[in-house]
Amino acid sequence: MTLEDLDLLQLMPELLRTDPVTIALCKAFEPVFAMLTQQMRALLIYTHIDQLSGQVLDDLAWGWDVSWYDPTDTLEARRETIKTALQVFSRMGTAGALKQAVSAAFGDANVSEWWQYGGEPGHFRIEVEDPSATTDRAKAFLKTVDAVKNVRSHLDQIILMKLSDAPHHVGVIPVITQKIRSEQIG
Repeated sequence: MTLEDLDLLQLMPELLRTDPVTIALCKAFEPVFAMLTQQMRALLIYTHIDQLSGQVLDDLAWGWDVSWYDPTDTLEARRETIKTALQVFSRMGTAGALKQAVSAAFGDANVSEWWQYGGEPGHFRIEVEDPSATTDRAKAFLKTVDAVKNVRSHLDQIILMKLSDAPHHVGVIPVITQKIRSEQIG
């Protein structure tokens, strides 16, 4: 027996299954349990984000007030933004939250704070691999940054990371050295 085909009367002891009051109560509660089962499925929405349609993702972003969500993004980027939204909210204003929000929509990203690159206090820079962050989707990129960053922080630079498919070759050569001391005797 599952929640979908729940029969309350079958859960009752043998003696109560023939009682008219028990039968009436079980029949009365069956629609309530059916409604609760449907509502429990709705709670599972967060665990099934990869199966949600674009419209449902848009509605979730609106309902959760994910201000950096872009409904014109690809479906995969929108799903990733919704998946990370609660984590970003919990760390809003930090470099980690900014990195996570930018990475969800624009691929791998890295946030360097001012003390890591010798900038002015309260400034930061972002390294991102998606070139559209500085071209056709620059406004969406800046909207994401402004929505997640600390209010007192300022973006200094957007650095594009260029990834290469070139093969990497590593060479190793063993070097054995031995120190020999020689001196003349006599």
